[in-house]
Amino acid sequence: MSDRELRERILDAAEACILEGGPQARIHGLVAARAGVSRPTVYKYVGDQQAVTEALLNREVDRYLDAVRPVIVDRRARRERFVETVVFTVVYARQHALLQALLREQPDAVLPWLTTRAEPMLRRGIASMSGYVHQDRQEVVAPDRLDVEIEWGIRLVVSLITTPSVTQQLVTPANLRRYLASLLDIGADA
Repeated sequence: MSDRELRERILDAAEACILEGGPQARIHGLVAARAGVSRPTVYKYVGDQQAVTEALLNREVDRYLDAVRPVIVDRRARRERFVETVVFTVVYARQHALLQALLREQPDAVLPWLTTRAEPMLRRGIASMSGYVHQDRQEVVAPDRLDVEIEWGIRLVVSLITTPSVTQQLVTPANLRRYLASLLDIGADA
């Protein structure tokens, strides 16, 4: 078994442990037993509990980027793609069992990754999404403008998935689309 395959097996075991019972002080022992490896092997290939959480989050970002690609490269107008990407992402995150478990059980580990220590995640999102957006485009958008739009979208999504809404407006995808349209229209009449 390759190092990569072993690391994936350990992460699969960690995900299952978190989904089954939430984070625990002795998660390395549970992960090791489930993956069929020793505790030192878990530490060697993934690290401490914070590193396990971050490795799982990074793996899930890769999966999300694969899932959202068709929405981003769609031939619709930029504004509509922006709205659909945000809606897709919010729905994806709200239905993502591991992310929801981590937000519920380990907010101190997850929230800094999305807020105060978000720069690596933002850079990764901007780099990945701008690469998708530039493919098969007839419209020309300045790269710095595109980066700002993508960063704004990421920050909006993070807010929508980590902060409860005071209205029921954001519960359904249709209502979320209307909400985003109203946000995008704020400066249109000025």
